[in-house]
Amino acid sequence: MKSVLVTGGGGAIGGAICRRFARDGARVLVADVNAEAAQILAPKLGLTRIVADYRELLADPGIGAVYLATPPVLHPPM
Repeated sequence: MKSVLVTGGGGAIGGAICRRFARDGARVLVADVNAEAAQILAPKLGLTRIVADYRELLADPGIGAVYLATPPVLHPPM
């Protein structure tokens, strides 16, 4: 599996999704405006890069999927 970008990865649902993708062998990239929550998740999954703005990661050619674990109202602009 390629990399997966999870927006809102520091939240409860986003964190669970990140753990599942990591367990299945994916390289997980996290974008979350709540840096504190994302930093708590990082060592648990061996994450080396967390950003607040998902657009910083979209240029990564290894991304095979994007999971929007953000509130639905935020999905259309993403």
